[in-house]
Amino acid sequence: MLPRAGVVTYVNKNIGANVKEGEAIARIADLGSFKVQGSISDNSLDQLHAGIPVIVLVNDDQLRGHVVNVSPSIQNSIISFDIQLDERNNKQLRPNMKVDVYLITATHSHIMKVANGPAFKGPTLQDIFVLNNGKAERRTVHIGLTNFDFVEIKDGVKPGDVVITSDMNEYKNSKEVEVKD
Repeated sequence: MLPRAGVVTYVNKNIGANVKEGEAIARIADLGSFKVQGSISDNSLDQLHAGIPVIVLVNDDQLRGHVVNVSPSIQNSIISFDIQLDERNNKQLRPNMKVDVYLITATHSHIMKVANGPAFKGPTLQDIFVLNNGKAERRTVHIGLTNFDFVEIKDGVKPGDVVITSDMNEYKNSKEVEVKD
């Protein structure tokens, strides 16, 4: 047997037992290459297919990859899939490690985006507040793509505007609010 780098993950502890040909007596995990297994609700089945890009979050680092295999069966309303990472040997990865996986289902370029926050509640047309000369003025905007970090704003603001991302719901009937330091 050739020497291999890795970590022993299983050893047959039945001392003195007969071992048949092909039966595992030890398993070694290759720490030079990892794959990620993901799962998602079957409600998102129409967006999941082989080849779509993903971001895997490992200790605040983002690793990129893509879906390579989607399981044909659904168990407990969950679909499983495999991800191949662009950097399969990242030093932070460990066997059986739990990570967050984000599927990239759509992208837009050359957009205005702001940090996501409680001000953005979901509908595509909504009112937000923008700082202007010491006052927060209400503006109606169209929201595009969103993720956990950012929100695309299609219109109603211009580059350089300061958008208030905190919850301003108690001022929803005000056209403008005076802002004090």
